[in-house]
Amino acid sequence: MKKALIIFSAIIMMAAFSTNLMAQPNSVTTTASANVVIPLTLVQVSNLCFGTMTSPGSGSATVVLSPNGNITGNGGGIVLLSQTPTPTVGSYTVTGQPNTYYNIYLPTSPVTITNPSSNTMTIDSWQTSENNYGTVGLLNGNGTDAFTLGATLHVGQYQSLGLYTGTFPVTVNYN
Repeated sequence: MKKALIIFSAIIMMAAFSTNLMAQPNSVTTTASANVVIPLTLVQVSNLCFGTMTSPGSGSATVVLSPNGNITGNGGGIVLLSQTPTPTVGSYTVTGQPNTYYNIYLPTSPVTITNPSSNTMTIDSWQTSENNYGTVGLLNGNGTDAFTLGATLHVGQYQSLGLYTGTFPVTVNYN
């Protein structure tokens, strides 16, 4: 019986000791932080213009204006002319936090441009001059960058004459 009493006492002491261990408070000191950066600013320097062309007479055509300014007409007997307006890439400057990457967001579906008679053409296949996957730029040590924009214009067979215009969004945001 003395042995049982010793074992029982040992169990009670262990239970009391482990309860004291579990009841002790535990805390840490942690840190909060925030980093405020210069807001991004996007300025359009020049409009995207595919120039002057003839209406295709034997099927539809495309006019491809690359971000470096090269322009080609493909299909339908389209002829690119040197009359005003002449081809111009879209050109933009970006300012913000130095040495920081930013994303360029372009239309994800075709953009429609319209002439005064409500005839339409579409633009798609957007490309930028940025080297990082085409839609990521890097602000330099002064917090500036520039990029150009090209795309593909789809011209229908016997496309109606006139000056076609339209708008589309270009957005930048920190990466």
